[in-house]
Amino acid sequence: MKNLLVLFQLFDRNTKFRLLFVFIAIFVGSLFETLSIGMIIPLITSITNFELLNNYFLKYNLNFLQNFNHNQLIILFAFLLLSIYVLKNIFFFYILYLQQNFSWTIQRKLSNKLLKKYLNQDYIFYLNNNSSSLVRNITVEVQQLNGIIFSSGILISEILVITGLATVLLFIDFNSALAISFAIFLLSFVYSK
Repeated sequence: MKNLLVLFQLFDRNTKFRLLFVFIAIFVGSLFETLSIGMIIPLITSITNFELLNNYFLKYNLNFLQNFNHNQLIILFAFLLLSIYVLKNIFFFYILYLQQNFSWTIQRKLSNKLLKKYLNQDYIFYLNNNSSSLVRNITVEVQQLNGIIFSSGILISEILVITGLATVLLFIDFNSALAISFAIFLLSFVYSK
């Protein structure tokens, strides 16, 4: 954690703002992902159990949906699901563009800072350090740091999606969701031993 704070201090104000914007976009993307997976349940329910769907409409005060017949609801939910998936994928392409652009900018800025620092050293510094290690620091090490930042973004995105899906499962069927969570926790514990 301390290393991440040191890394964060290397960023200028504009880069910090862009990092915040990327994380907000990742959060919105995880909401899209949760919504897209959550929309599968009403579509399947409208196909298999129309009466249960009508009970949900009454329970959650969605009376305007009761005016549709069975086929219209299937078409409506299929259209909503397709629309959400199209919007989600367009947004994910945008997030990928943001992440790649941000990663490239970070790599360029850190490489330039490191190069400027090396260029401002005195002659003894170059006698004491191997030039190949200096070049490696500017290229390879900065690329690896960039990979860590990019992987952290993916990890945060996946954690947010899992949290969103767990929330949807808890909302739909609390007891089953708890049983599944306990089983996953138990299997993870057994597997890690």
